Amino acid sequence: MVAEVKPEIASLLSLDGRVALVTGAATGLGEGIAHRLADAGARVVIGDIDDDGAQRVVAAIRDVGGSADALHLDVTGLCCFFVATQPRT
Repeated sequence: MVAEVKPEIASLLSLDGRVALVTGAATGLGEGIAHRLADAGARVVIGDIDDDGAQRVVAAIRDVGGSADALHLDVTGLCCFFVATQPRT
């Protein structure tokens, strides 16, 4: 059970208007972190090599009103991380 947070504290912890890139977020700890970041108001990018799992997490976040997108990301290649973090136009 998650304790209710006082509004003044919640505003300090808000991630509204922020984007969070979570690697390995298709399962396990990464998935849990992605959900908590979305709960705090972030638009979450689910970065993983497991495309089906990433899409499942995106759908779960969106189903509860959050904002999320999937990105095929293999962090074993450093260049892929740099490409993933560049602003998109």
